[in-house]
Amino acid sequence: LRQTLQLALRGRGYEVTAHGNAAAALQALEAGLEVDVVVTDLRMQEMDGLQLCERVLELDRDLPVLVLTA
Repeated sequence: LRQTLQLALRGRGYEVTAHGNAAAALQALEAGLEVDVVVTDLRMQEMDGLQLCERVLELDRDLPVLVLTA
């Protein structure tokens, strides 16, 4: 699903940075990666999407987080 969403967004002209897990995404954000929105799945191993949402909001309260679920 991540790859499909990545291809769809890039096909519409968006710049996309994708990570295989929440820890990698958080590491990139903590290192200064600037993004306009975070898109995450609700169900992930190790850290779910809501936990990621909470961690992202600790870093930047104004950064929108979109949580997807099937």
